[in-house]
Amino acid sequence: MKADSFDLPEGTDIGPYRLIRKLGYGRSATAYLAYRRPWPRHLVAIKINQGPSVRTSVRDFEAEAALFRSQPIPGRMARWLESGKWHGHPWFAMEWGTPVPRDLPIDAAHALVRHLAISLAILASKGLVHGDVKPSNIVMVDGRAVLIDFGCSVLQRRQVFDPKIGRLRWIRDELFGSQHYMAPELVFEGIAPSLHSDLYGLAASLADIFSEETYAPFKSFVTIATYRDMTQRPQNILDWLAALDASVAEYKSRTEVLSPKDKFLVVARKSSRVAMIGLVATVAMWAVFAGARWMCGYYSASRDERIPELNIPELISWGQKAYDRGDYSNAVKCFMPGYFLHDRESERMLWKIRRNGGPSAFNFH
Repeated sequence: MKADSFDLPEGTDIGPYRLIRKLGYGRSATAYLAYRRPWPRHLVAIKINQGPSVRTSVRDFEAEAALFRSQPIPGRMARWLESGKWHGHPWFAMEWGTPVPRDLPIDAAHALVRHLAISLAILASKGLVHGDVKPSNIVMVDGRAVLIDFGCSVLQRRQVFDPKIGRLRWIRDELFGSQHYMAPELVFEGIAPSLHSDLYGLAASLADIFSEETYAPFKSFVTIATYRDMTQRPQNILDWLAALDASVAEYKSRTEVLSPKDKFLVVARKSSRVAMIGLVATVAMWAVFAGARWMCGYYSASRDERIPELNIPELISWGQKAYDRGDYSNAVKCFMPGYFLHDRESERMLWKIRRNGGPSAFNFH
């Protein structure tokens, strides 16, 4: 649920800070990127209340500023810098962070998710709930992941007693947060936010925080951690972390996640196998080709180089004797080598045998 944004032009001075651009806006406040004068590289995030038109809005805003100032989870939430009022509008400055890199290595992404889950657990141990865990509320500051925008952490305290269920119930009209990352029981059952719902929001955010490749190890875990029925999800932070670790370990064992050096060696081995197969195939092809050439060349015109031991005149003499006694098959056998060596007498006799003896004379084994 968002109200109209509170637009301030670039270059507006708020306290010792000068605005650069708007970062976003919510129900009662707008966030800006700014720098502390006169150091333009000293970037901060300024959050300013959109107006004192609603007294509770101002009170909630000041409560959020006090929460940042108290730092219940130091090092795990953006650090409060200072606060004040600008023309009656409360504001406070805090550390500015960049979005989480989408293509983190698997181990780094795993450590980051564990860090955020433990941050939410520590916050819950102090009686606080974030209430609006989503990708845009997780940023990187000095290489560490921190949480920002604790507005819903203040608003979630507004509950009423529901006699139908016999317990405190979150007011339906006061449903703040991003419903895409909100646990179903908050939306449909009116249950107040808790660590359970914060962990649901963190799991539901992973697909949007990381790239597809980085998100892959968390897929099976997210399925478990975002079940519609809250009783089927991990019931505490230890179970949640155990399910996360098991999902990553299972993915690593299945895909054999390797170091860059090992990946190079695997690729090199595969390439050498492919090259060896190609070499063997090439040799076999040339062997078949050479065999075919030899078989065809056996009856070629250069037969005299291949079988120099043949005595053509003697073969013609034997063939003539076989022809005279009518043994055409043996005569053909004697005249055939000379025919392939282009001996004219052998050719003449073969044609003579074909004319007198017929094609059957050439049917010999």
